[in-house]
Amino acid sequence: MEACHSSTLVKRPQNIGAHTRVPKEPILLDDASTDGANRLPVGDPRVTLIRNEIRSGAVRNLHRALRDWCDPHDIAVLVDGDDWLANSDALAEIDRFYREYDCWVMYGQFLYSNGTYGICKPYPDRETFSRLRNVWYSSHIKTFRAGLYHKIEEQDPTYSCIKDACGRWYTSACDMAIMYPVMELAGFDRVRYNDTVLYIYNVENPLCSFKLRRDQ
Repeated sequence: MEACHSSTLVKRPQNIGAHTRVPKEPILLDDASTDGANRLPVGDPRVTLIRNEIRSGAVRNLHRALRDWCDPHDIAVLVDGDDWLANSDALAEIDRFYREYDCWVMYGQFLYSNGTYGICKPYPDRETFSRLRNVWYSSHIKTFRAGLYHKIEEQDPTYSCIKDACGRWYTSACDMAIMYPVMELAGFDRVRYNDTVLYIYNVENPLCSFKLRRDQ
């Protein structure tokens, strides 16, 4: 699934059919785009395109998609709207990895769009994993069984763990907001790192969140 408020959304549906394993239901989230992406004709009956009239932010959009559109055993693969998967075998590799290791969370490795290698690495032991909120190893690509996200509600009915002190959905550091509670619920034994490069992070995009919201 992708969260997007940019015209880069245009190339995503066209890439779906090129993958050796097509996802059960690709979900594209158009967060009240103003550059014409809201007029995008998807042209693929498998694609669910969710268009917002008012911008909600990535966390609120992902919450909606995970709660309303995903079954517990579905593997959620999070792709930002201005990024892309590294190759046509990426989804097949994710599926293979889950089958082989019976994990509940898999995060992988990425390349920045300028060719620089990503920052992801495995948690070496349980003690390091217990401090995962202090050590950020699990960036792109982020995947997990949707049922883990559903489980948050049992302990945190209002999903306050991904909201600020005023009860508003986080608007920055969205990847951490989603992944921390999901990984904590999964536990060390069910979280796996895949060193295969599966994701391209478009660091050259001038609208990239970390450039616009460094202070947040």
